[in-house]
Amino acid sequence: MFYYKEITMKERIIQVMNAKGLSSSKFAEEIGIQRAAMSHILNERNKPSLDVLTKIIRRFPEINPEWLLLGNGQMKRNMYGHPQMQQSELFTNVTPVKPEMPKEPAPRKEPLPETVSKKTASPDDLSPVVTEIKETFVSAETPSRKISQIMIFFSDHTYEIFRPEKE
Repeated sequence: MFYYKEITMKERIIQVMNAKGLSSSKFAEEIGIQRAAMSHILNERNKPSLDVLTKIIRRFPEINPEWLLLGNGQMKRNMYGHPQMQQSELFTNVTPVKPEMPKEPAPRKEPLPETVSKKTASPDDLSPVVTEIKETFVSAETPSRKISQIMIFFSDHTYEIFRPEKE
């Protein structure tokens, strides 16, 4: 008979450590917990608290929280927050879509208003035609924009977020 052995949360944490190439003390430092607390988890003296699991997910956002907490799905999730799919699954059952050609704008139906009145000048008329042009500048005040974050996506389906320092 074949029995399925579910991997424990401790084993999933060890998988994360191995995937990141970190020792238990470096892993504890990375997620911001005491080395002793990490040792107690690995020696099964204590189970990982919700705080520890939250710190793992915050430090390594590519880790699928459902996998870490429940063992469901894949270990890593993609840049959109969903569990990572195998590349072979990515393009199955895709129907090709014919691109639409851009439509030309409809011709204008209303006549353009006349901007200059036509005047026939006689040779005796020496007064120049004066056209007054008024320019109005409207200053549209836009709120100053600042960069809040920059995200860089890598080919291995990970990403990094850069945020400016607080002023």
